[in-house]
Amino acid sequence: MEIINFFNCKDHYEARIKEQEYFESLNATLNSIEPMPKPKD
Repeated sequence: MEIINFFNCKDHYEARIKEQEYFESLNATLNSIEPMPKPKD
């Protein structure tokens, strides 16, 4: 695992959103649980 970047987030919610952006853009497969999964209908 490698540190990509550091961000100064206001809170845990903002950090999870940023993590989700990277999760999707890099097609991450290491973690089976997404940081901010889309709500189920």
